[in-house]
Amino acid sequence: MKPEAILIELLERVVAKNGEKVFITDHELSLWPDSFVVLMKSYELITKAPPAVSTLCMGCERECVMPVHILTNSQDEPKAFIVCDKRRDINRVFVPLERLEQWQISGESIGTLLIKLLDLPNTTARKLILLAGK
Repeated sequence: MKPEAILIELLERVVAKNGEKVFITDHELSLWPDSFVVLMKSYELITKAPPAVSTLCMGCERECVMPVHILTNSQDEPKAFIVCDKRRDINRVFVPLERLEQWQISGESIGTLLIKLLDLPNTTARKLILLAGK
């Protein structure tokens, strides 16, 4: 996927959520050009988000979206798992913690980047942000 297409897709996703946070999985980032991902992170267009609270369950062919539970073991290491309530032959399905890592973009992060790139004074930037919120 080309950087222009990625940027357009991200903007469309943010617009669809009225400027609210949109989450991007590490897996999705891995499909994009590394240099573009590094650039988006360095400009803080995308920022690290808290771990996902749900994910696709890989316990069977259904691939249901299920809540994730995280417990620590006796060595204080976190372990993530899904409790399947759809089938009787499946109970806990372990989830690698890396699958829960995600990033976020929002109308605010886009606006902040534009303010920096356009070198707008704080008063103008505040007015623009207030206008965008109306």
